[in-house]
Amino acid sequence: MARLTKNSAGNKSHFRDKYWFFLGKVTAGSTYISGGLLLFVIVIICLDLVLRNFFQTSIIWTSVTSGWAILFVVFLSAPWVLSQKGHVRVDLVDKFLSPQKLAYLKAVTLIAAAGISAIFLYYISLDTWKCWQRGTLSGDYPIVVPRPYIESVIVFGYLLLIPYCLRQAWEQIQLLQRLRKS
Repeated sequence: MARLTKNSAGNKSHFRDKYWFFLGKVTAGSTYISGGLLLFVIVIICLDLVLRNFFQTSIIWTSVTSGWAILFVVFLSAPWVLSQKGHVRVDLVDKFLSPQKLAYLKAVTLIAAAGISAIFLYYISLDTWKCWQRGTLSGDYPIVVPRPYIESVIVFGYLLLIPYCLRQAWEQIQLLQRLRKS
C-alpha cells in the first residue's frame, strides 16, 4: 500500500469536501422540488373542493396524483431533513443516558437506519428494474403511469438518505472517541 503523504491526504479531503458540497446541492434541489409538489397538492385539492362544492364537478385525477406527490415529497425531502438533524427523536432517553452512552446509541441507530435503508434500496432497485423490463404500469383510472417512474424517486431518495445516515454515525463515533479521551 502506498503511504499517504500530505498532498494525497489533502486531495482526499478536497474530494470529500466536493462530494458533500455536490450531495448538499442535489439534496437541496430535491427539497425544493418536494416543496413545489406540496404546493401543487394544496392547489389541486383546494381547486377540487371549490369545484365540488360550487359547480358539482370534480377533478378525477386529484386523489391519485396527490397520493403520488405526497410519496415523492417524503422521499425527496427526507435526506434534507436528516442532514439538518430535523428528524423526530425521543428526548426522554437523552436525560437518562451519559453523553458517551448517548453518542453510542445514536451511532448504532444511525448505522441501523443506513443498513435498513440499504436493504430497502436493494429490493426497490430490483423491483424497479423488473418493472422496467416488464413494462409494468401503476395507478388507477384515469392516470396510469409506468411504475418504474414512481419507484425511481424512491430509489433516488434512498441514495441520498444513506450517506447522510453514515455521515452522522461517523460524527457520533468521533464524538464518542473524544468523550472517552476526556
